Amino acid sequence: MTDSPEPLQYGLTPVEVMAKMPGIDFVRGIFEGTLPTPPIMQGVKPFDCTVEPGVAVLHAIPGLQHYNPIGSVHGGYAAILMDSAMGLAIHSMLPAGTGYTTLEFKISFIRGMSSDTGTIRAEGRTLNVGRRAATAEARITDASGRLLAHAFGHLNGVADPPGQQQRADVRISDVEPHVWSIKRASRSGVARICDGHCFGGTTSVCGYRGEHPRYLRANDCR
Repeated sequence: MTDSPEPLQYGLTPVEVMAKMPGIDFVRGIFEGTLPTPPIMQGVKPFDCTVEPGVAVLHAIPGLQHYNPIGSVHGGYAAILMDSAMGLAIHSMLPAGTGYTTLEFKISFIRGMSSDTGTIRAEGRTLNVGRRAATAEARITDASGRLLAHAFGHLNGVADPPGQQQRADVRISDVEPHVWSIKRASRSGVARICDGHCFGGTTSVCGYRGEHPRYLRANDCR
């Protein structure tokens, strides 16, 4: 994600490399071109990207290739930029050996974009980065500073970079007593895990049985 005249190299950074890098160094490596640009950006072609702890900025130019059937830039274009900006802002705050995944985010579209809009600026900024979850916001503005869209995101922290997660299940005994937790399940999505004290102590909801390690698929504990 360097200046637009520079050709971008798309690909994935090996997990073992990513796991050894503080988040800020990893994001800077992508922006400076020493690490490959994520393939999702091949259709967006961001440029002039910068990052500081807790803040990530990307620039891009919407074009006809981003249009929807009704003749304007598809909302997914803004979603890619803002989800990426929020995620990278949060990643910039994480120590080596940790990662994140988006749990949910909400977008509000203020003004439409077209091929005449010109360069836009997407900025992601952290609101809170905790041990297990983080929140961030993002904005897209045009060259005149007019707000085009904004978003709020809730991201889930994980103990290992996403590519290192091997299990599709989450063990209940990993969760502290009497505390709700949200953990990433690598293949079956995000599972909500409790210790049997949810919903007024209805243990049958999640199948908790003392300290016996059980594994839940996503949505087992509704």
